[in-house]
Amino acid sequence: MPSLSASILIVDDDPDIQEVLADRLAALGYQVSTAATGGDGLARLEAEGPQLVLLDLGLPFRSGASLLADLKGDPATAAAPVGAAPSRRRRCPWRRPRRWGRR
Repeated sequence: MPSLSASILIVDDDPDIQEVLADRLAALGYQVSTAATGGDGLARLEAEGPQLVLLDLGLPFRSGASLLADLKGDPATAAAPVGAAPSRRRRCPWRRPRRWGRR
């Protein structure tokens, strides 16, 4: 069982996905916070410093891919592990993985 100090930030605009992930992770003992936009996600990441970020790459307005590039480009947040997945509803441009911090 993870320690109660382990925290995860979920950045997804779909409230159903947020709820399912947050409920399951909380049941496993994680502290979970959520954000529905890239801007809110970045603010929470900087304020809370979670151990893991689960990121929807298909966010509206400011895409998750743009947020990921900013996270990996900033020395203060570059070390944060990020689990990223495209939304099924939107097209996700996987053509530039190196630009987003993947190796």
